[in-house]
Amino acid sequence: MTETPDQVHGRLNEAMHIADYAFDRAWEKFEWLLEEDRWKQVGSGHEDVNAFLSTVQLPKGASAEQRKTVAAKIKALQPEASQRRIAGVLGVGQATVGRDLRPEPNDSPPAQDPKRDAPPEELFEPNGSPTPDGPPEPEVQPQEDPPVEPEEFWEEDEEEDEEDGGNDLAVHYSSDSGEWYTPGHIIKAVVQAIGEIDLDPCSNAGTPIVPARTHFTYLDDGLAREWSGAVYMNPPYGRGIGEWTEKLRASFEAGDVTCAVALLPSRTDTAWMFALREYPKCFLRGRISFSGHANAAPFPSCAVYFGAEPERFARAFDGLGDTYVLLRR
Repeated sequence: MTETPDQVHGRLNEAMHIADYAFDRAWEKFEWLLEEDRWKQVGSGHEDVNAFLSTVQLPKGASAEQRKTVAAKIKALQPEASQRRIAGVLGVGQATVGRDLRPEPNDSPPAQDPKRDAPPEELFEPNGSPTPDGPPEPEVQPQEDPPVEPEEFWEEDEEEDEEDGGNDLAVHYSSDSGEWYTPGHIIKAVVQAIGEIDLDPCSNAGTPIVPARTHFTYLDDGLAREWSGAVYMNPPYGRGIGEWTEKLRASFEAGDVTCAVALLPSRTDTAWMFALREYPKCFLRGRISFSGHANAAPFPSCAVYFGAEPERFARAFDGLGDTYVLLRR
């Protein structure tokens, strides 16, 4: 290819949001990035392949055979790639990838050499039966499958992942991807809640929709950057979402982020949401119709507030949903 790794990675991310984009074409670009560690040159640079894999979701449509081939190729090209991250790339459950990576069972027993495997003559009585003093038959130990890497605490079960397409619930990579722009009424409420936005760490690569002073796109690797000031975050909705919510929580508790609002899927059964239990939340009524998309999102949403003015946050989101606070831990 004549393009740079950054250009190829950008085209790959664009392809993620085009439903009819052929899986094999997207895989071709992704495979090129994995070969010769070109992924390390993407954005500001990556050292951890799993951090890079968290930025990629291949389009839906792969057959089971394609999925197995791709999972095996990723593992072959990048042995440090975790099953969890490979599952995120393919949009399936981690247990599925664990099964895909197991070696195929050998259905036919190994050929036996009758001369080699026959017991020595002295072990037989004259009638041809083994003598009582003959050696016992060796105990055959069943071969165990390689272990499947443990799944994340409270991670959604495999049936839900595969029914919903796994990372298909990751309706966008950025806050405002080409198909899933943050709705204007949400942005208006955020500005009312925290004032002028200093940072959108998950911004789109084109003309920003969120009115922030600073925007980080996927090329900037927002997780590796310092966050500060007033932040609005609408993170990738794949399995890596917990890394983004933890980054925001840690930055706020460290005092770098002064206040923030995060627009998140309302998945109260997840570990990352439980970790945010002490922060005020507005559970938005109905399901959000993201700008640029005909249908509402396939999940409910909530806005989580980080800051010293929860009443201001509640007033800003009044009419969009009900705000709740934790009474006791």
